[in-house]
Amino acid sequence: MPKQQKKMNLFDLTFMAIGGIIGAGIFTMVDSGISATGRSVTLALTVGMLFQMSQQVRYVFTSAMFQVSGGMYSQDALVLTPCSPVWPAPPCSSAR
Repeated sequence: MPKQQKKMNLFDLTFMAIGGIIGAGIFTMVDSGISATGRSVTLALTVGMLFQMSQQVRYVFTSAMFQVSGGMYSQDALVLTPCSPVWPAPPCSSAR
């Protein structure tokens, strides 16, 4: 059986570029954070990092519980209900 090569298409490359732009924006905005918080910018970034880690830790647990391919979307589809407030377009909102 030959090995299948994975290739990136235009959609993948576009969203990688968008992610790079957002990531670069975070690093360039540190100057604004310093001007807003002064010397406590390290504390502000640490608190932000802790909040982000507390949001992402659920993916560690769901990936250990459910062995599915498809990444975070597949895990969310198993765990969240369609009427969940974090679902992009809840079908239950139009039924009310």
